[in-house]
Amino acid sequence: MRIGINPTKLNNKIDISFNHRVIVPVYIPNLEGYFTDAIKILDHCFSSIYHTVDERTAITIIDNACCVEAKNYLEQQFSEGRIDQLIVNKMNLGKVDPLISAIRGCHEELITITDADVLFKSGWLQAVQEVFANFPKAGLVSPSPGPLGFQNYSTSILWDTKLSSSLKFRPLLDRKDMEMFLHSIGKPNMYNENHYATQLSVQQNGVNAIVGCGHFVITCRRSVFDLSPKSPSKLLIEGFSESDYIDKPSDVGGYWKLATVKNLAYHMGNTWEPWMDEYAPKTVSDRTAASFVLPPVETSSKMLPYRVKNKAVVSMFKVKWLRKFFFKKWGATFPIDQY
Repeated sequence: MRIGINPTKLNNKIDISFNHRVIVPVYIPNLEGYFTDAIKILDHCFSSIYHTVDERTAITIIDNACCVEAKNYLEQQFSEGRIDQLIVNKMNLGKVDPLISAIRGCHEELITITDADVLFKSGWLQAVQEVFANFPKAGLVSPSPGPLGFQNYSTSILWDTKLSSSLKFRPLLDRKDMEMFLHSIGKPNMYNENHYATQLSVQQNGVNAIVGCGHFVITCRRSVFDLSPKSPSKLLIEGFSESDYIDKPSDVGGYWKLATVKNLAYHMGNTWEPWMDEYAPKTVSDRTAASFVLPPVETSSKMLPYRVKNKAVVSMFKVKWLRKFFFKKWGATFPIDQY
């Protein structure tokens, strides 16, 4: 029997005080072998997030069947009020499916997705917001740039700017940061001297951004995920699941995929190293939120079909004379087959 009126019905509107959410899926099944340093790496990651975000940022942690020690760490952070939302999965559901589920329950207009082995530097959020503010078509923005990101799911930006003087190879990235990233993923020879010397970038309102990015840490417009597949991927990791649910929907929707010029988030990997303590933020940044307003963006419904643009952009890279024409147009001074 029900007696009286549920007081929630008298004021049933949700008070949304956040405009940005950071979501971190965590999978630490044990503390042996590959996962020996996992808790220490996770603590560096979480602490760096907490120390660098503003008061309008909420943090969601997804416990993906973690061991007791990891659960205790996460529950302590939650009980101390540092985590806004702690989602606990009894079994490992992979990376993408728990992420998409959490995202579709979000109200925030910007969502940062990050692996649990990323170290954030002070100012990363402000730098990402600056890119969104100056590039209204931005859909995905990473605080960790690289020279090869434009080669994957960057059809929309390359099509929109193909003949614009705003798109150019510019010497913008710091070599030490690039070398540290390659060290962290165990691929020290992935970049050549041309990659270190110049990177494809776009400029608007006097602000530069690197074209393309990876997705181990990335800030997204929430609307990007309206175009993601509705069915679950049913994959634990890799298998193109992140591309299918994040990169491709953004590109199909006409959004630009960009990165900040400064590297403000480092990949730590699974092994602790002394530089991580050196680079970790030591104090809590000013949590006062800046007056950031995400500009609206026009999506693909009013644009040339994606399949047409994508076919044209693929030709720009595969047809030798077209590749030579556009690379020269974009200011390349290196042989086109060496990038």
